[in-house]
Amino acid sequence: MSFESLQDMLAWNPPPVPQYVGNYILLKKTKMCVFGGPKMFKSIMAAQLGFCIASGAPWMGIPTMQGKVAYLQCEIPKGPFRDRTAKMAKNMPRVPNGAYMFNTDFSFKLDRSSDAQTLENYLDRNRPDVLILDPWYKMLSVEDNQAYSRTQDIMDYMIDKYDISIIMVHHDTVPMNDPQTGQPINRFHPRGPRTVEGWFDTIMQIDGNIQNDDRVLRFEMRHAITLARPIKATMDRAKLWLEPRP
Repeated sequence: MSFESLQDMLAWNPPPVPQYVGNYILLKKTKMCVFGGPKMFKSIMAAQLGFCIASGAPWMGIPTMQGKVAYLQCEIPKGPFRDRTAKMAKNMPRVPNGAYMFNTDFSFKLDRSSDAQTLENYLDRNRPDVLILDPWYKMLSVEDNQAYSRTQDIMDYMIDKYDISIIMVHHDTVPMNDPQTGQPINRFHPRGPRTVEGWFDTIMQIDGNIQNDDRVLRFEMRHAITLARPIKATMDRAKLWLEPRP
């Protein structure tokens, strides 16, 4: 083991880390959580991120780097999911062939060794840059803290072996209210153990009132060098697309 001086450290110019979503939101080989309560458009947001990365188009006005995306979802029947995806695809006509791949599998369990191996075989053959998993709790044989911890280790292994980034759609626990005001606390309260929060490199929490289509995207980020400001967005239902608003 050897240490280097401050001067040597500062003289070193490391290569830039690729960012699939700029502003340090999604770097190569990192883990991002799209999080929120019911009807917060989590899956639509994850799919929209996938479209922007697969096409290289900006996301919420933020630059992206074009990459190959694989989306595995275990919650929505394939027919309605296909209809939703087809509507969203009209916003991104320039997605390269094979740049955005999909799989619907209600029986997939990430903590089952045979299923994890099947996914690993796919990654080995197709080498996507970004893997979207939707949602986490549906991919557990039994939802408990040990299952979350085991699948964290599995995903870390896949990230290291295949140089992928992971976008995970995740659900909240029972919302917590401020004991003084009685209002919901706008903070990350994930299902699973407390280690889940610290495991992600980026958390994007979607807040809003399900009585309207306005949402606020709030960020907690490990790698950002500046404070990530919240983004206000509104769902354009004609395009099934979240658009930034003033």
